[in-house]
Amino acid sequence: MAQPQHHVPGSEALTTAAASVPQPSFAAGIIPTTEHDPAGHPIIPDLSITGGIFVPIKSDLAAPFTPPTTRIARLREVLALLDSHSAAVQSNLLDLFTRECARITQVGRRQEAALAQDALQDIPHGLELNDLDEMIVNMTEPHNPALDYNMTAITEPEFPPVIAARSPREWTANELLRGINKAAGDLEGYENHVKRVRESYEQALKVELEREAE
Repeated sequence: MAQPQHHVPGSEALTTAAASVPQPSFAAGIIPTTEHDPAGHPIIPDLSITGGIFVPIKSDLAAPFTPPTTRIARLREVLALLDSHSAAVQSNLLDLFTRECARITQVGRRQEAALAQDALQDIPHGLELNDLDEMIVNMTEPHNPALDYNMTAITEPEFPPVIAARSPREWTANELLRGINKAAGDLEGYENHVKRVRESYEQALKVELEREAE
């Protein structure tokens, strides 16, 4: 059965199509948005992730408290609290990142609803021809036993603060990718911070255990 042939526009076609439509700058706060969400959801305000480090206190602060009687007991309790607190913070951060994705999607939806229909353009899908040709060449290259195909260093994508977009939907996609990339970096940074703190307390506990064993 014959397969359908998809036409992939080249860079010249993309440039011509983009030039034929007015090019507003699609970014939150730069082009108008509707006052209400077309989907009927409440407007999601922009929030910082800083609040993610605060977690509810589950213990009863008014209850009697017996502090650890030795440094070893204290250090073990600190390590246990560090584990529970860091897990709660990571959960908070994931919730905030999920919320931010929903906020970005909502902004794009409100931008699209605020624009006149003739200001919206249908963005061509697929790869540009030069990118497609390069990809096919790489895929059809014969195996070279002298080369190591294991990827040991993956280049991270770069997302400038303002990415030119041709439609609210393209802006939304770019912002989601940029936000998720930043979220992954923030989570990794927090995990590394917790690891360093834990190692310092573990080293202190090791010293105390060795001192007690003498």
